Amino acid sequence: MAKTDDIKYRFEIESVDPISPHNEALYEMGKEMLKSSITTVRDFCKFMINISMGVIPIYLGVLKLVLPKNITLSPTELLSFMISPLLFIISAIIFT
Repeated sequence: MAKTDDIKYRFEIESVDPISPHNEALYEMGKEMLKSSITTVRDFCKFMINISMGVIPIYLGVLKLVLPKNITLSPTELLSFMISPLLFIISAIIFT
């Protein structure tokens, strides 16, 4: 019984060659990409948080310029105008 178990896990190495300079360069590039991917994602999230929070005052300023001074908004209109800033805040929370 032991001989069949040994045969099941047996393998042979045909040839072993040293790593070529091209493959070694590819391995090193892969290692560097893996290391830098974390900082890339972190930098992207920082950028998107700043954009998401910075666009809220711009949106409200443009809204103030477009709407007349003496206007009374119904609750549904007010909600429709405030959906965009809420989505920007939610996206900033997701990026953090």
